[in-house]
Amino acid sequence: MTDLAQRPHHPIAAPVGRLEAWRTRARRFGELAVIALRSPTTVIGLVLAFLYERTRSLIPSMIAHGLWNSGTFTFALVLFGSN
Repeated sequence: MTDLAQRPHHPIAAPVGRLEAWRTRARRFGELAVIALRSPTTVIGLVLAFLYERTRSLIPSMIAHGLWNSGTFTFALVLFGSN
């Protein structure tokens, strides 16, 4: 069996510029991100990561996480009642 890189007719072996490769990766990532962003857990994860990257401290992320959990708990109580 021959190596894929030795087969020029194979799409993987075709010469591709760096810019085109980055565009392809960005497009594929974007397609996956649209699917993933439908989950609230993904969104809060991105927010917590952004807070950490911005402040370089876990404290703001911990506070935001606590607020998220408090809001979720309150929403569940209101929606389903306390009985």
